Amino acid sequence: MAGHNSNRDYDDDDDDDLTAVGEETPLLLADEVPEEPKFLYRQNVTILCFAAIFLAELGIAIMTPAWNAVMEDLICQRYVPRAADGQLLADDPRCKDPRIQGELAMLRGWQASFEGIPAILCAIPFGIMADKVGRKPVMLLAWTGLLLNLLWYEVVFAFFPLWVVWLGAIPLFIGGFPSVGPAMIFTCLADVTPQPERASVFFRVSAVFLVAELISGPIGGALLLVHPWLPLLVGMLINLLSFFTLWVLPETAHLIKKVDEQEAEDAADEEEVDRPVEGTWHHMMMTAKRDLLETSKFILGNRSIVILMIPMVFYAVGKYVQELLLQYATKRYHWTWSKAAFLLTIRSSSNLILLVALLPGISWLMLEKFHYSAIRKDVVLARFSGITLAIGSLMIAFAWTPGVLSVALVVFSLGGGFNSLVRSLLNAMVEVHHIAILNVLLGIAEFGGLMVSSPMLFAALRAGLNAGGALIGLPFLIAAVMFTIGTAMVFLFRAPEERVTVEDREAEIGREEEEEAEEEP
Repeated sequence: MAGHNSNRDYDDDDDDDLTAVGEETPLLLADEVPEEPKFLYRQNVTILCFAAIFLAELGIAIMTPAWNAVMEDLICQRYVPRAADGQLLADDPRCKDPRIQGELAMLRGWQASFEGIPAILCAIPFGIMADKVGRKPVMLLAWTGLLLNLLWYEVVFAFFPLWVVWLGAIPLFIGGFPSVGPAMIFTCLADVTPQPERASVFFRVSAVFLVAELISGPIGGALLLVHPWLPLLVGMLINLLSFFTLWVLPETAHLIKKVDEQEAEDAADEEEVDRPVEGTWHHMMMTAKRDLLETSKFILGNRSIVILMIPMVFYAVGKYVQELLLQYATKRYHWTWSKAAFLLTIRSSSNLILLVALLPGISWLMLEKFHYSAIRKDVVLARFSGITLAIGSLMIAFAWTPGVLSVALVVFSLGGGFNSLVRSLLNAMVEVHHIAILNVLLGIAEFGGLMVSSPMLFAALRAGLNAGGALIGLPFLIAAVMFTIGTAMVFLFRAPEERVTVEDREAEIGREEEEEAEEEP
């Protein structure tokens, strides 16, 4: 790309000269250097990041119904003889037997739990590596682990016992994709986006996820009708395309560091610059230790932040229940997996409308017409979102007809902004240099909750399937309890402005008195 090649036109000496002159006489070079170095590749980086994450999400979402169908088919073969025409047994009503569905639930629950291990263990090491080595190498490693993980599923389905699918978590240690992959996308975008515009860019990333989910349901369902392996192959090819998209992604780490380059050179001597590999790794480990100590001190000194982090854990646990939605629908309504896949379209389209129209519109009204502060607005919307999540989960649990389930999904989707709103509150409460640490902690807490909850929720589904009747929706009842607890914590939280109102007023009065005293002759 032109933007990428232009960076290579400078050699090292030119870079030093540009940095030195820019620090001493920035105004004189205004015509020659119209924008900061870290924004030179903004267009290319933004487009390629959006394309990479869109393709990855699209490929995985297309494969998800097929994974469920093929796993159910392989389990069902032990109980029901395969038809002579080779029809997928997963579409056979006999495969909805509680024994088969319970085994599938157990298999998927532990699979999700095992895959959460690399997400937790890899978050901090690869985060440090991204700062020291670069974002692009870490992203390529993360996507490599993802591709090997997806490939392992297909190898297991073809040649090995089904439980071996649990070993698919091992390739995810290469890059830690579940946590590191999306984090690197946000990091690259932050590197090239001015601070005032980052929120809107991150919002567009959420919209990209939803658009991918929106179109993946019909595509995955249609491909599954042709052959169960077709969506697996198509999804794999799409993820390969996502990987190759990253190959042409410009590196952004050196751009964000340009401003600090000269200070680092002044502080370091020749020996430190030419430090051996062992010293580099030692420095990285010391950095990790220092960050962890700082994090501990930071968290212990801010109870209100800890309290507000708790809803994020319960949200992650409750939100994971959506992974059970397809299996729940195939059992309750005797649907095929291809038909159940269209539920993803209802969920994603509702979420997209919420993020594109409803939340921005309500936020504008609260800020401009009702004069809410930004923090107070987020608190109110987070409380409302939590309530709708709890109500939506209850409605899904007791949805006796597909029509009621569709309405329940729309209600559930109204709470789709809960995560972003609470995260915004937390980011507003910490100093700038603590934001990265906070987000790492949130990621670890969320995946830790998922590791514990995924087997529990799938066990609840298994128990509900065995019990039958209204208890089929048992996992969604548990999710409703989780959302209720998380929402209660948000109701207990008091915005900073509520806690210091009197102090702020006294300070303001003091400033006014000083100004009046200065104006007096």
